[in-house]
Amino acid sequence: MTQAQRDVYMALLMAGREDEATAYRDKVEAASYDSARARANANTYYVDKHGKKIEADMLISIGGKAPELVLLCGDDNLGVNASNPAYLEAHPEARQECYPLSEFASNDIEIIKEDMNHV
Repeated sequence: MTQAQRDVYMALLMAGREDEATAYRDKVEAASYDSARARANANTYYVDKHGKKIEADMLISIGGKAPELVLLCGDDNLGVNASNPAYLEAHPEARQECYPLSEFASNDIEIIKEDMNHV
């Protein structure tokens, strides 16, 4: 998913249009993403400050800051965006980097919005 596509997905979620967001994500992402997402969700166990499991495509807040989308970091890990969106847009060959959730304390993370697949 490109940064522009991710921005559209997050905007739909933030606007409360979960059905459209889910349909958009499903249309954009290929079957390989779905299997990688399932592997990452199965192979990791991150929880927020309330003990709720964090999975790919959820919106979380870290330290009370702006919501961030939980991303796949490689095939078997989860994290949040560490790349400058403007740089990625200007350099399409650049890979998106992420901060693994393991770098953050669980008590600093709160799930803001669960993906419709996880409700």
